[in-house]
Amino acid sequence: MKPFPKEGRVRTPQVVAFTGLSTSTLMRRAKAGTGPAPVRCGARSNLWDAASVREWAADPEGWRASAPLDAQATNGATA
Repeated sequence: MKPFPKEGRVRTPQVVAFTGLSTSTLMRRAKAGTGPAPVRCGARSNLWDAASVREWAADPEGWRASAPLDAQATNGATA
């Protein structure tokens, strides 16, 4: 298998090999917000952002999903 890339999109088997976690565990953590979420690219296929997976694998307990852009724009703003 190829080395895990630093950027770009990767398929689920590459993420499984890199993290040592099962597909079910990866999906469960993505759904709970405690891991990066895949991007759907077909009826039966997901792609994962390699940089997000690397960041999460380096510090799973400290990892947090990025806030949506509209939440960032209103964060701390007064109306």
